[in-house]
Amino acid sequence: MDANYRTVPDRDHRAIAGKSSGGYAAMVTPMLRPDVFGALATHTGDAHFETGYRAELPELPERFRALRNEYGGSYERFLADFRGCVGGLKPSDLELIEVYAYAAAYSADEDGTVHLPFDEFGAIVPDVWRRWLAWDPVVMAVQPEYAEALGSMRALWIDAGDRDEYHLDAGAMAFRRAAAAAGVPDERIHFELFDGAHGGIEHRYPLAITWLSRMLAPTAAT
Repeated sequence: MDANYRTVPDRDHRAIAGKSSGGYAAMVTPMLRPDVFGALATHTGDAHFETGYRAELPELPERFRALRNEYGGSYERFLADFRGCVGGLKPSDLELIEVYAYAAAYSADEDGTVHLPFDEFGAIVPDVWRRWLAWDPVVMAVQPEYAEALGSMRALWIDAGDRDEYHLDAGAMAFRRAAAAAGVPDERIHFELFDGAHGGIEHRYPLAITWLSRMLAPTAAT
């Protein structure tokens, strides 16, 4: 980007933005790489997993049941079938791949072994769930190394629809509180619960970009 566009090539003038899972990335990436990003915008980003994912995925027992009934409880069988699917998806396919993708991100070993958050009876596995929580932006933000990174941000736009189907408005509220606890002053945070749900919120993007552009604009002194 810096090589091909007229950017100001440093972290204090570089932001990352995203919605939903992209909003999750917008929260986590600057905490992992504060040398690259100095600001963010998260729209209904995945956060506060105890509320968001537990509420978002109350149907985990149903997904466990689909995996058992259709594939004998084996994700290997599901994935083999999924890879060979060329004529259309079954209703359960996207639901099962969603859970597997979460687990691949949050609870996979270095050798690629993916640990599911539920056991063969559909119950939550506490050790695996703790691994998921370790990647919750709200939990990360209270860890010293991540809190320091978050506190260094020049601008944070945090918003969510107040009728979000996945309860990510609670995640937005919790992340805003975590940002304040990390030392981000109020004037660097735009927080808003707007009238809306999870989808159809594209009109929020230019609002965030405009605000971030104003917050990160170089001053005359620089």
